[in-house]
Amino acid sequence: MSAPLVVGEEYRLIFYVYGNTNFAPINNLEVGASKLQTDFGSSLMTVVPDELAWRKVDFNFEATDTWEYITVRPTWGVSNWDQVDNFTISLIVNGTEEQDALRQQLEISPNPFTDQVRISLAGINQVRVMDVLGRNLQLHSYKGQDEVQMDLSGLSQGMYLLEIRTDVGTVTEMVTKE
Repeated sequence: MSAPLVVGEEYRLIFYVYGNTNFAPINNLEVGASKLQTDFGSSLMTVVPDELAWRKVDFNFEATDTWEYITVRPTWGVSNWDQVDNFTISLIVNGTEEQDALRQQLEISPNPFTDQVRISLAGINQVRVMDVLGRNLQLHSYKGQDEVQMDLSGLSQGMYLLEIRTDVGTVTEMVTKE
């Protein structure tokens, strides 16, 4: 991550896991968060990969420390060839039922991105781009569109918040520029 997590804030972590049985049996994977690049840190959850298939893992957690790294390790202490990919982490702002419903329909890709971001969500009216401290950087206006393409090439590498206003509510998601 380009900035440490904020203690007490709730975050959503999404990633994909693949149980590769070609080299070793499937093993449970433990997901954690750490302040150090060389340390596993604190455990957040355990996942069992599906055999020879990609599976989306999506869960929320509260930051209890200023973690800077998401970590993964096998739980049994043996090596295996399970794979993980496409980690995204986002700050949950005002986790209301309305926002949770919007978040379930929201698609942002790619994330991480380099220049362009595509947002799919019914009735997009406005997208505000903010830094992780909540300072406004850009404002894009639309007319109830279901999909928008945004050019964010002018931003530096790092993490940003996208506040997406729709016909039925507002949802905020974190994205990362590589």
